[in-house]
Amino acid sequence: MKNKKYNKICSLLVAFALMLTFSGCRQKFEIEIEKAKEIALNNANIKKENAVFKIAKLDSDDLIPHFDIEFYADGYEYEYEINANTGEILAKDKEKE
Repeated sequence: MKNKKYNKICSLLVAFALMLTFSGCRQKFEIEIEKAKEIALNNANIKKENAVFKIAKLDSDDLIPHFDIEFYADGYEYEYEINANTGEILAKDKEKE
């Protein structure tokens, strides 16, 4: 009986911690979405006026807050994941359109 109560309390504490972490509170990150776009464009050597953005959003899958950046330019689709705190490129991909 004690074990069931203990497990339930632990589950509630974990749920509460997750709720606090991912609640509607706006967390301040070191870089903004426009900076993340700039990092991706610079890495791809694409001028902003030549890019058409498909996706630019904050994401936190894998528990690392990052920006998903996708854009088209010069017949290619570019996809980037940019760390929201460091500006580091976590992943990138380039495919022919």
